[in-house]
Amino acid sequence: MKFFFQWMALVCASAALAQPVSTASLPSFFQQSIPAELSGGLQLVEVKARCERCEPWRDLGFYSLNAPVRTERVTVLDGYRAMYAFPGTHYFANVKIERSEVTKYEADRDVMDRALRHECQRKQTNVENYLAENLAARDKSETRRMPGRPYVEVESGIRDGLAYLACTENVIGLISSTISQVQIFVPAKRLTITAYLLKQEKMHFKSIEEFRALRDGFLSSYIDFLNKSP
Repeated sequence: MKFFFQWMALVCASAALAQPVSTASLPSFFQQSIPAELSGGLQLVEVKARCERCEPWRDLGFYSLNAPVRTERVTVLDGYRAMYAFPGTHYFANVKIERSEVTKYEADRDVMDRALRHECQRKQTNVENYLAENLAARDKSETRRMPGRPYVEVESGIRDGLAYLACTENVIGLISSTISQVQIFVPAKRLTITAYLLKQEKMHFKSIEEFRALRDGFLSSYIDFLNKSP
């Protein structure tokens, strides 16, 4: 997992300002699953197929405080990676759009749900342990934490008929460049949207409250797009 976070930090730090791109060349299924623009002027600036000749699955890791415990596999029949940015900023969202095998969607969804909840609890435990031993860091974090919220929070619900799950760090830059990971489940299409919402080099927000408003706008507008697609 630490290698993923290092890669995400590199993506965020090195990304050049990009221009909007079109989904017109994508297969129709993914044209209907990848919006070109989202709430607040968030624009699609890069889209790529998952990979060529890659395995039709990927593994999700379950970790203890700092060590891997086990992995569980989910199917990925096909998929794309989409990057989004606000005009004049670096990447805000790194999004995986993945379609499961016909008979495996519910099992895949269960694994992804449990994996994100497990990782979120692990982060919260690590943060609490660290801040208990580092009072200066705790005092600094307290001044930047969203009032009334834990340092790391799991949220789930249903918006306009689609279930979502989110793990959010309520202090900007608390652990990694990924402030919130959001999943949207679309059973009718055997589709899972996994979005990593990022701390940017040139940020479109100045506080965790502003970030969470952008996150909610991303979630609502993506679900609205999915519901309007055939």
